[in-house]
Amino acid sequence: MARRKDETDMEDIKATLLQLKDQLGDVERDVVSKAKEKVMNAERKVEEKIEKNPISSVGIAFGVGALTGAVAYALLKKK
Repeated sequence: MARRKDETDMEDIKATLLQLKDQLGDVERDVVSKAKEKVMNAERKVEEKIEKNPISSVGIAFGVGALTGAVAYALLKKK
């Protein structure tokens, strides 16, 4: 009798785990979808700003590149 109850409990646990797995999959799809949407909106905004201010964009890119190069040079020079 106890063995049958243990089997029933295990079946209930398995069913619950399968339901939770399905729910987690749904949540994951929603989160990924919303994240993709936010990234696409951010990309669109960046593209619009670059189109409105191409010279500033080039200047910023140059500055970031120069700063990155200077930091890399300083780190490599120490070794």
